[in-house]
Parts: sequence; C-alpha cells; structure tokens
Amino acid sequence: IHARGEVDKSDTAWVSGGSGAFRKTMWETLGGMDTLYNPFYWEDIDLSYRARKMGYMLVFESKSIVHHYHEEGKIKREYSPADVKRIAYRNQFIFIWKNVTDSRIIFEHFFWTPVRLTQAATAGDIVMAQGYIWALSKLVSIGKKRFVQSRFYKRRDSEVIMKD
Repeated sequence: IHARGEVDKSDTAWVSGGSGAFRKTMWETLGGMDTLYNPFYWEDIDLSYRARKMGYMLVFESKSIVHHYHEEGKIKREYSPADVKRIAYRNQFIFIWKNVTDSRIIFEHFFWTPVRLTQAATAGDIVMAQGYIWALSKLVSIGKKRFVQSRFYKRRDSEVIMKD
C-alpha cells in the first residue's frame, strides 16, 4: 500500500521505476535496472540506492503527476498473491546482499534473518523461506554484481540511509 509521500521536499531516497526520469549518463554508469530482480519489484529501489552510494543526488518534482493503475497491471493479472510476496521477499534479500557494505548492518542482517525466518515459519508464512531460498540460488550472480559495483561507491550505507 502506497501513500502520498512528502511532496514538499526536493530530494528523495528512491525513484519509482514507473514514474522516474534518469539522465542518460547516470543510467549508463549504473547499468540500468538490474535483471536479478526480474520479473518485478525492488529494481527501482536498487538503482536509486546504487546511485546514492555512487554520489548521485535524486530529486523529486512536486508538480509531477503520475497515474499508475496498479490493479490493472501485469503483476496482478499474471501472478498470485503468494507469488508476488515470494518474489518481494526474494528481492529484499537480493537487495541487501548486493548493496549493503557497512559491516554493522551486514552483521545485524545475518543475526536477525534466522529470527525473522523462524517467526515467519511459526506464523505459517512459508513464502518468506521460499523467497530466501530462491535468493540463495542467485548468490553467485549477486556476489559478482556486488564486487563490480562496490568499486564505484563513494558513500557508506550509513550516509545513504541517514537523512541528509
């Protein structure tokens, strides 16, 4: 569920893929949206996060208007709610493993992940474990992309996450 964000600010943490515009040189430097996230979700957040770690600034145009008919899109037509949830979980793990480089955040992630997986399993949410396993199957590809892109980072995760 998305709600109207803070439209009185000019900066933003991430650019929505369905309503963003990117400078061509930035897009090419970043390599566009990462296909690891196919078929959907988190690729725009990944692109934005990488951009911010590389020192780019993301801006929001408060006068822009975008109509996104989410319920009429391909995702709702072709994927079950469980599929969508499984892919979203998988892509959250991919995002962290691919992008986060601060040791404290990595430690916390690996400490809390078994706890969250156990909580989900106890609550009957098996799709989280399925998403986790699916992400694990992409670990080699994630590692390669992490190695390549991390060489271009100019900012730490704590700088990107904290409000400027």
